[in-house]
Amino acid sequence: MFIYLSKKIAIPNNTKVNCLAWHQNQGWIAVGGDDGLLKVLKLDTGKESTGQVAAANVNLAMNQSLQGHSGKVRAIIWNEQYSFYFLFF
Repeated sequence: MFIYLSKKIAIPNNTKVNCLAWHQNQGWIAVGGDDGLLKVLKLDTGKESTGQVAAANVNLAMNQSLQGHSGKVRAIIWNEQYSFYFLFF
């Protein structure tokens, strides 16, 4: 499965992105990188995502940076059972 995101995601100071995870059922995207970079974004289509979303109808409803750690984020894994929670390393 492929995703094409035509929206820009602000990455501070050209920080290297190491990983990206998409929760296709809920429309969440998590981006991890060097220097503790961890961003969580919510795609807003106006309805629940089915995993197949028309790019023209998508907005970023939420774009949050998570803080409190400073190491590299090397992997992000969504916990499908609880929908919102994810693990990062």
